Amino acid sequence: ITPPRQGVDTTAGKITGRVLVTAPNSTTSMPLAPGTPVPMGALLDTRNGSVQLFAAVGSKPKDTIYGIFSQGLFSSRQGPRSAAVEVQLARPDVCPATTRARASALPAPSRNTVRVRERHPKARKKRRQPRGGFHTVGGYSSAAALGTDWLTTEACDSTATVVRQGIVAVRDLVTGQTVTL
Repeated sequence: ITPPRQGVDTTAGKITGRVLVTAPNSTTSMPLAPGTPVPMGALLDTRNGSVQLFAAVGSKPKDTIYGIFSQGLFSSRQGPRSAAVEVQLARPDVCPATTRARASALPAPSRNTVRVRERHPKARKKRRQPRGGFHTVGGYSSAAALGTDWLTTEACDSTATVVRQGIVAVRDLVTGQTVTL
């Protein structure tokens, strides 16, 4: 397996089902294979499967985190020295120019959901966990946490976050407020 390079790519680990990847500046989707480097900015389609992505969060080879992603379309970004990996949800396919309806009333193509189960390697003795983590970003909110399981749904008029396990800090990008769930 090719180790991930901070700010350049992530590395695909275990894959279940069918996961597709579209390279940046491309329109062709290809099946993703375990061990494949995934460049930052590539679009991942996990609507029919799940993928374990490894990311570098420091200069040492041991400074890696991984998350398991499923149920949606997303791309990832990371600065060259950043410990955080931003998971940007793809905008829904169909969004009317003005949307007043609630997300639950919109047809299925107008929503995109990504489930994140983030894990850090177990710490050895006093070695602390790697810093950083995965953050999901939608049009209206962002969510970040360590060692948790959460679901972020992007709709035309909202971004919803549901925590399945652990604690997640959700930032409302419209009001600027942060709520802990």
